[in-house]
Amino acid sequence: AKEIKKDLFDSECDTCGVVIQIPFKPDGERPTFCKDCLKDYQRAIARVQSEEAENKKRIAESRGDFCENNNQSNKDYKLDLKGKIKTEQRVYKTSEKPLSLSQTTFMAPKKIKNMSAGRELLKLKEIMEKNQSQNQAVDKTGSID
Repeated sequence: AKEIKKDLFDSECDTCGVVIQIPFKPDGERPTFCKDCLKDYQRAIARVQSEEAENKKRIAESRGDFCENNNQSNKDYKLDLKGKIKTEQRVYKTSEKPLSLSQTTFMAPKKIKNMSAGRELLKLKEIMEKNQSQNQAVDKTGSID
């Protein structure tokens, strides 16, 4: 088994500024990311694409010509006053530095409330109110309604 040595190039993450090594020569036009920032970037792109698909679907349904296979990306679709589609370029960029995986080890997990207990309490309250109203009816008439 021959080992193929890949040349690594030094670069800087465009989001957080960390010095990284990448397997291609940076050209300055395309952004370079560390592993953590790359995941966040990919999530943001996926979010934009899903919102874009929903916007396309909503617009097409409102116009009556639904077509799912339209391949424009990273654009926001809006209808102007004349009913024509206007597109605007959108970019998601946060002003905060992203958390690294090592920083997340110090975070406490979120507490999730049990919502089914609240529904059960509401049912119990309804039953108790029904029984009270029946008891009041029995007290007034002397018999069950």
